[in-house]
Amino acid sequence: MKHLLATFGVMGVIFAGAPAFGQTADLSVDASYTSTNFLDYLSVSQPGGLVTVSTTFHKPLTSFELNQFYSLRALVTLPAGWTIDASGAYDGDGAHGTIVPTAVGVTAAPELDLGSGVDFVWTGSFGTSALKQNAARDFTINFSVHVPQGDTGTKNISVQWFYYWEPLLGEASLMAEPDPAAIADNTPAPKMGTVIFGR
Repeated sequence: MKHLLATFGVMGVIFAGAPAFGQTADLSVDASYTSTNFLDYLSVSQPGGLVTVSTTFHKPLTSFELNQFYSLRALVTLPAGWTIDASGAYDGDGAHGTIVPTAVGVTAAPELDLGSGVDFVWTGSFGTSALKQNAARDFTINFSVHVPQGDTGTKNISVQWFYYWEPLLGEASLMAEPDPAAIADNTPAPKMGTVIFGR
């Protein structure tokens, strides 16, 4: 497959940004964040904040005779200093994925590339037959993002999905909508006091 990607990668760019088969992707995040402190799943106070993110790739029904679903991955672009909580250190869950509808033999699941910390690669089977690989499915990744303490201002997150199945001649991509997703700073303003001096 690496050879195919190297050989046909340039031709695959034709499909980038212009879904040829009706595929779409969406992105949902917490509407706001705080960067003071929060309680993790063990009720332990942690510095910074936590933002919940969910992104879904909607694969349409296809009808290819010799369909092969080669790969699917999602690349997350985070604000500077923000990190994906893949281990579940803060939310007790870590990153996980779902496939709807489920089917016997469809076992693909997202794994975070720990080298990059922002690239989810789906590994496993996308279907043991052309019928299953052609079926319409929703591939969802749920994860939490740790916000560094003291961060300020509205931030943006975006997700780019990469997919490769026949008859594409290489990897194509599309952006999850909205692109980007905005997250407002909801950190409480510091309390101001009044000092009264008496005689």
